[in-house]
Amino acid sequence: VQSDDTPPVTALSVMGGHQSPGPEGSFYASLDSRYTVPAVDPVVNEVAAGVAWTRWQDAGGAFQPFVSPISLAEGVHPLGYQSQDNVGNLEVVRSTTVLVDATAPKTVLAIIGGPQFAGPDGATFYASPDTRLGLPAIDPVVSEVASGVEFTSYQDNGAAQTFTAPITLPEGAHIIGYQRQDRVANVEVVRSTNIWVDATPPVTAWGWTSMKDLASHDSTKSSKSATSSRSSPASIMKRSAASASKT
Repeated sequence: VQSDDTPPVTALSVMGGHQSPGPEGSFYASLDSRYTVPAVDPVVNEVAAGVAWTRWQDAGGAFQPFVSPISLAEGVHPLGYQSQDNVGNLEVVRSTTVLVDATAPKTVLAIIGGPQFAGPDGATFYASPDTRLGLPAIDPVVSEVASGVEFTSYQDNGAAQTFTAPITLPEGAHIIGYQRQDRVANVEVVRSTNIWVDATPPVTAWGWTSMKDLASHDSTKSSKSATSSRSSPASIMKRSAASASKT
């Protein structure tokens, strides 16, 4: 007769998706992560009756048999799981908290110093060359979960690069794209702003006119006015002929 007094041992295993360590033994996971609870019945003194069944629960709810990989919605999930062997040895309930994060971070463009002027639309503005750009972001807390920002990238009319310090731009037109990713690979859609950096001051032209030129100009105008108001001999003759015919 072989005696088995040792219960099975069950663990939580993660398939696919992205994960990151969380507080107090928990972990963050992306929405596409899947979970299994494999169990083994340890061989003790050359005896192991084998696993009979495994079950699991979410947030203290009713136990259900484990039959296929588990999917979890966004939020906090304290998972409990246990197995029993073929001679009735029941494992104590083990537990792990999974923090599912399905929401991407949100980034804004921040202006540091320098004057700016509004452009033709809400996504465009003019800026001086001493204007610097920051990219603050938050990872929104949804269903009590936020895994935190992993990195920020931006691009200026070209390849993306990691944001590490305020950005300065040379004179010219710039289409600045920016986005962030959190610790479980939720990626924000690219946001963009058009910035026209102007480092060139205006150019003002000036000239002067002498008093002699002004006097000459006024004299010419007066002469033209007098000439236009004086009747010519031809016009006098025409008016006289008209009067005679009426008589």
